[in-house]
Amino acid sequence: MFIFYSDKVYVREDVWAGEVFCPACGAKDRLYLATEVSDIKLLCFIPILRFIQRRLVVCDSCKTVTQMSRADYKARLSTQRARLLAGQFPASELARERAKLAQTSTRRVVKLVVSCILLLATLSLALAMLAGLDLPSDGEIPAVMALIASAVAFVLSLRHSLYAERVNAAIDRVLGRA
Repeated sequence: MFIFYSDKVYVREDVWAGEVFCPACGAKDRLYLATEVSDIKLLCFIPILRFIQRRLVVCDSCKTVTQMSRADYKARLSTQRARLLAGQFPASELARERAKLAQTSTRRVVKLVVSCILLLATLSLALAMLAGLDLPSDGEIPAVMALIASAVAFVLSLRHSLYAERVNAAIDRVLGRA
């Protein structure tokens, strides 16, 4: 089974932080919620588990990074996502969110297709085990692990695709493209 832990730590921007001033440079409305993460990946490119090391607020002007507590971050993130889906962001931020979704949509579709193929392949292997086909005894545990990992990757990719559709629909409503 090709499950690898990525030791690369990267910052992933989540959403605009709202109408606030940067404590370092004083810029208004340029703060974004972000997380510092590392992944466990299936086949080196399908993230199946994400480990969040730090929750951050990043200034887009001066690149200052401020760490937040988990509770504060979750509260701010859920509030801002609700505002995004309700279309209560400024037009510039809506355009930025649409651009972020467009960048990740192609990758997500590819990951969804690959994870679907892997899920079907591992499901057929599991069904072959149940049907009593002669498989090596040491292959049963990795086959079950592959089935679980493929199912998790499929569900996560599908969840993101549905979220992206909802955000795009909300942006269309606000910008009058419905």
